[in-house]
Amino acid sequence: MNKFNFAESALIFIHIPKCGGNSFLAYMESQIPKNMLAFDLNDHSRTPELNGQPEKYDARLSEFKSMPLEERNKYAFVYGHMPQGIHKHISRPCQYVTIIREPVNRMVSLYWFARSVPNHYLHSFAQQHSLLEFAQSDASFELDNQQTRLLCNRYDCYSSDINDRVNQDDADRAIAHVMNPRNVTGILEEYQKTLRLVRHHFGFQVGPTVRRNVTRSHPSIQGLIPDEIDAIKERNRFDIQLYEAARLELHRRLDGLPRQFCLPKFLRRFLKGRSGNRVS
Repeated sequence: MNKFNFAESALIFIHIPKCGGNSFLAYMESQIPKNMLAFDLNDHSRTPELNGQPEKYDARLSEFKSMPLEERNKYAFVYGHMPQGIHKHISRPCQYVTIIREPVNRMVSLYWFARSVPNHYLHSFAQQHSLLEFAQSDASFELDNQQTRLLCNRYDCYSSDINDRVNQDDADRAIAHVMNPRNVTGILEEYQKTLRLVRHHFGFQVGPTVRRNVTRSHPSIQGLIPDEIDAIKERNRFDIQLYEAARLELHRRLDGLPRQFCLPKFLRRFLKGRSGNRVS
């Protein structure tokens, strides 16, 4: 385990919507040295007229890319809604971290989030359509394998044409990103295990576990009808491939970690107290 050197390298957090990114960001903020600069692509204050619109993130991404290289290289932490590939605009070494989510859970969360947030660009559409109609529609690129879309390194901006469909080659590239030993891709459904891997991989410390921007109570997937589940799975079949690859890779890496990173905190304390020694 080597501690990530923010003075020499840049860490890039791809924040995929409705994948626990704001909660994870709270943890990351506790790990970034106070004297290091961070660039927030989700900064709502910079483009208030675009709040709730995907074009907001593209405007911030263009702002970053238009900076002189020397200025871009000053940022130790770059994060927000963006596709994989921003490392090509930074000359110092970069590593990626992201969190993905089980695709059916993510789509249900996105649907109810859009319904509940009046300035969300899909609010009116979600209010006027059922979950099944929403999942089957071409209302947004976010409904078509969005997790694969952002990790496949084929798209130059956050928003993209829904008619430019994600394909198997994209899925293969996204999976290669997940498998890259320099990157960490976590799983929202296994968040504590994800944090253990992040701590070990980057040499981070234990930090706060908070929940931010959580969609208010909505029907669980157990209450979905088969047609809804089937429609979401069919539309997001490449995200399902990606999720399974990321889950297996997470478990594979955890299996190779020292014991203190794989045990829950309460059990580490219990064993340490019984033995009087550090758990190894």
